[in-house]
Amino acid sequence: MILCVLSGILTGLTFVFKDLCFLNLISLIPFILSIKEPRRSFLKGFLYFASLNAVAMCFFYNMHPMEFMAITGFKSLLLIFLMHLGVLLFEGAIGGLVIFLFDKYIKTIWLFPVVYCFYEIITSIGEFGLTFSHLYICWYKNLLFILV
Repeated sequence: MILCVLSGILTGLTFVFKDLCFLNLISLIPFILSIKEPRRSFLKGFLYFASLNAVAMCFFYNMHPMEFMAITGFKSLLLIFLMHLGVLLFEGAIGGLVIFLFDKYIKTIWLFPVVYCFYEIITSIGEFGLTFSHLYICWYKNLLFILV
């Protein structure tokens, strides 16, 4: 469980500090190692994706005070906290479900990148689609690496 949270925090730091994008290459290793054992796969997926989004979505707090909506003070901070918590629970639950299904049906670690891309596609569909924490975003300064 600790590996999942640590991996999520390290991956989330690449969204906050864009120059750490190369950390993405190694930050998924603890998560992949932790899901190789089949116990509590939903909880492991939930913890990884929730901790990733806890760090990556910290920009929500830059909206305080929400004067553009005529909300200031404690109400503004509470609304921002609830938005942040909602994103964590929503994306964590979807990620936990995807990792649970991966662990139950696929079980081949070589197909993990396909499953991770499937998660990113699911979280970007519809009105609630959030693409702020997809792995490709932090690589915008290194276009040559993306093209290769």
